[in-house]
Amino acid sequence: MRENLLSRLVRDIGMYYISDLHSPENYRKIYNVLNNLQPDEYTLEEWKEATGYILGEKQKDFGTSDAVCEYLRCKLEKDMKMD
Repeated sequence: MRENLLSRLVRDIGMYYISDLHSPENYRKIYNVLNNLQPDEYTLEEWKEATGYILGEKQKDFGTSDAVCEYLRCKLEKDMKMD
């Protein structure tokens, strides 16, 4: 069975809890992990769920995994610059 995207992010950033993904202090780690993932490794629904969960936003409509992955990267990058 394949690991879902949220679980992989938690593992790859070195945390124990999925709730750690909410913390802006982990955004840089998440961003770095995203740069090593291919959007097509996960479904559009998994990307939408992960993006909504990490950013605390209502899930938006995206046409492709590439689009939602890029949106998440951009939002994380913007929030990191605000630190």
